[in-house]
Amino acid sequence: KIHPKHRNSIRRAEKGGVNIFEDTSEDGIIKFQKMSEITYGRSNKQPLSLNYLLKYYNSLKNTKRIRIFFAEKDSVLQAGAVFLTSDYMSIYWHGASINSPFPGASNLLNWKVMNIFKNEGVKLYDFGGVSLELENKKAQSISFFKERFGGEIRYYYGGELVLNNIKNILYKFMKKVVKL
Repeated sequence: KIHPKHRNSIRRAEKGGVNIFEDTSEDGIIKFQKMSEITYGRSNKQPLSLNYLLKYYNSLKNTKRIRIFFAEKDSVLQAGAVFLTSDYMSIYWHGASINSPFPGASNLLNWKVMNIFKNEGVKLYDFGGVSLELENKKAQSISFFKERFGGEIRYYYGGELVLNNIKNILYKFMKKVVKL
């Protein structure tokens, strides 16, 4: 179900010599974090902190439930992605790319990783959602990229439901006081 433009991008990256590899080491997290600085910089947003990524990496590395993959062309990293995994599902947790990556590098990265997980028996590849913010062009672009892989879009409520306003106010106050 992959859109023809994505298929063409994947083939172009393959023919162009883009290599996909896994580096699920602390060095891989450091390389990914540096790439995230470039990615978030394009949107004038705060990048993922190395401490944030290392906290999760160190918590999960021994369980093999965190995996890091990169796309590389001519020894230059083009794109990267961090996945949270189980035996049943992989979740695209964070992605990053350099400015002006080789065309199709991110497409190839996701396609190859999907196949790696499929060969390992993983049933679901979760891109982590799409944005419904129609006015946000960057969010639309990311959503469009994900949708072109042909997966099923599932809608869910991701907010906070307050059943009792007074209890909610008390809870938030106590949380600040006790620092839960």
